[in-house]
Amino acid sequence: YSLPGSCCATDAATMLPRHADDVQYSRVATQDDVAADQRHRAEPGSALAQVVAWGALAECLTSVFCPIVMVGALDVSATILNISGAFLAGIAHSADATPSAPRLHSACATFQAGFIGVFTSFTVLFEQAARLDTSPGCENRACGAGYVLAVFAAQLAAAAAAARLGARLCGRLKEMPPPTSQSQVRALRGVVIAACVWVALAPPGAVADPLQIDAPRRARERRTKRGDAALLGAGLLLQAAGLWLSRRLSGKERPGPGGRLVLWGPLRCNLVATLLLLALRAGRCDGTAATATDAGGACPPLLAGLVAKLCSSACGAISVSGGLAPALWGLWSSGARRSRRAVLLNLSLHVGLALLAGVLLPQQPHSREDEGPASQHKGQQEQRVVSLEKSTHMT
Repeated sequence: YSLPGSCCATDAATMLPRHADDVQYSRVATQDDVAADQRHRAEPGSALAQVVAWGALAECLTSVFCPIVMVGALDVSATILNISGAFLAGIAHSADATPSAPRLHSACATFQAGFIGVFTSFTVLFEQAARLDTSPGCENRACGAGYVLAVFAAQLAAAAAAARLGARLCGRLKEMPPPTSQSQVRALRGVVIAACVWVALAPPGAVADPLQIDAPRRARERRTKRGDAALLGAGLLLQAAGLWLSRRLSGKERPGPGGRLVLWGPLRCNLVATLLLLALRAGRCDGTAATATDAGGACPPLLAGLVAKLCSSACGAISVSGGLAPALWGLWSSGARRSRRAVLLNLSLHVGLALLAGVLLPQQPHSREDEGPASQHKGQQEQRVVSLEKSTHMT
């Protein structure tokens, strides 16, 4: 029981997106299932409203309450988000596939499509890989490739660990009264409003953007309250637009005889998100604050901020990262030879796309002021050596 056209909610049995409007399950539908389906259909626009509400919650968590932690060139925060998102998606996927919990299917589907779709990001994955490739001490792009493979492996491991926990949790929650879509949207709306109030009361700089790691430190320190409000508002609007486009891209496919080998929905979403990000980063405003501050005013700050949120919020919502791992793990754990071939094929396609995008992605030069004292001292020594060589040559 998943969202119509959702890229993030997939059926491990058919390898295609499942649809909430179709009473077709891989198990026997009970009277409770049919009643839940009829109640869900009677609520117009409930699916999209729930997905957008879950996405808004994820946007607030990642922008307001998640600090940006860097270790060298590694974005630890984004890495943890992608792996922990796969774990949460695994719990929801397991609960969605458990026959003893028909009342939770709608909530699991909208959670995977909305929250996981925004909480995790395929585009951030290959951006981090490209950043590692250009870091000092990395040769032949081995760091970026290793990072991509390590994150995909960690996501599969997280989904496997979440499978048992999800079934156990679902067994405890099966007797709870079914939450209506209105109650879910109201609760999520309250949390989002509370986050907005926190941003209004907190000092300037309460809202962060992942692309700020490429901006000079002085640009990050000049943030204002109005800028925080604009950043959060743009993120909420763009993640909603990205989720809507993600649904449209996945379509309503039907399984062919014997099932298809490729999950076309997630692959289309990641391909479109990749092309959009590459186009934005290749433009005059590449989505970093450094463009507006260091390029001689070539890009207005407002436009640079909008492009930055398009790169992070919109592209992240369109792409599929954490929601893919539970479906692939479900296929692998089935033990069928065809299913395991399908898992390897899908992994190869997504890993190859991430590596290719990392190669094509234009890199923003790192600012000397963001480096540590040791790097600054080394840079000063290099400058002195170059000056000495020039003077010797002139002599």
